[in-house]
Amino acid sequence: MSPSSLIAQSASHLGRGFLLLGTSFARRWRKRLLRTLLVALFIAGGATTAWSQICLPPLLGDRPRLQDMDKTGVLWLNLLLRQHEVCWRKPEQPGETRIFAIGNSAIYGFPWPSDLSSIGFVNKSFERQEIPAHLFNLGLMFTYQTKEAMVLSEALPYKPDFIVYGVTLDDLAHLAPYPYLPVATFFDANSRTVERLASDPPPTFEEPFRLYRDTQAESVRPIASWTEFREMGTFVRLAMEQTAKALRKKMFPEFREKIPKIRRGSRRYRCRGIIPGFEEKYAGWKEWSMLEYLAELRAETGVEVLVVNWPVAHEPRGACYNARYPTEAFNEYVEWMENKAAELELDYLDLHDLLVRREFVDSVHPTVKGQRKVARRLEAEIITLLQRSSDQ
Repeated sequence: MSPSSLIAQSASHLGRGFLLLGTSFARRWRKRLLRTLLVALFIAGGATTAWSQICLPPLLGDRPRLQDMDKTGVLWLNLLLRQHEVCWRKPEQPGETRIFAIGNSAIYGFPWPSDLSSIGFVNKSFERQEIPAHLFNLGLMFTYQTKEAMVLSEALPYKPDFIVYGVTLDDLAHLAPYPYLPVATFFDANSRTVERLASDPPPTFEEPFRLYRDTQAESVRPIASWTEFREMGTFVRLAMEQTAKALRKKMFPEFREKIPKIRRGSRRYRCRGIIPGFEEKYAGWKEWSMLEYLAELRAETGVEVLVVNWPVAHEPRGACYNARYPTEAFNEYVEWMENKAAELELDYLDLHDLLVRREFVDSVHPTVKGQRKVARRLEAEIITLLQRSSDQ
């Protein structure tokens, strides 16, 4: 069965279910899902140009994130951005500043719900203070700055006024293709974007996009349309799941989703096992640089940029800073980030040592308390930059 037929059949089955309920609530959700399915059919059929400005209903509630925490589901950025609040959110105040937060799982706020992430806390504070600004969380659940370049490139049509780039040393791995299945699947789902960026690459990213394009040329690009159809099928399935959850909430209001219990990772690791793998993965890590891309973007568009060196846990053992980095390499990275941001005249916030070990779940993901501390520093810096911009 083709994806288009699957979408149509899903609409038919779910529509009959709604008719059985026969409530005003069901009618609202039937209309919403029907719109999702119709737009999905047009996109899946190739009508992307005419429908380029059409937003999709969010897959998960108000959908303040691009991706589910389990790294599964839709990975095609065309769909992810259409159903994200970056596409459909209406400003709550006149002149609201649109702030795109780009980064890895730490910026995403793993392992916490969106309202308990640093981005979520900043938005709550902005709302309480009636500050006309909103952060859009475009973080994804894996690290890799070439992925960040792709996300930012695809997000630009949604017109950011301000970009926050959260980064850790994990993001600067100098490998392409990156040997991690979720990253490989993500790049395969976005092979058309890979081809476009290989032809017209962001500054310093010519090599990784060329290598991805060449790798995908025979096995991935010929089936790009089918891959996108498959992503549409996944989107429809997740839309149906969301509808079912909404119905459950309506029928059983006492039901509450449980926040999973999170165990802190062990501090035990062997430093001598870290260094060889690090050296292989990060050789040449300064050659590709999101900072160069952000500096060019600021010069061309006037968008504000804030680079944030995100916190990581200090859990020293031997020659290692923590279970991920040798101390010498991490210190070199911290110094390089500060100097590079200054060279490019990018605003820079260094939070790498903001938190103590007990404020981390593991080496790179803060606890809720840690998320709040990051949010306070991030909020203060953004407000300062917004005020500076308004004074100019």
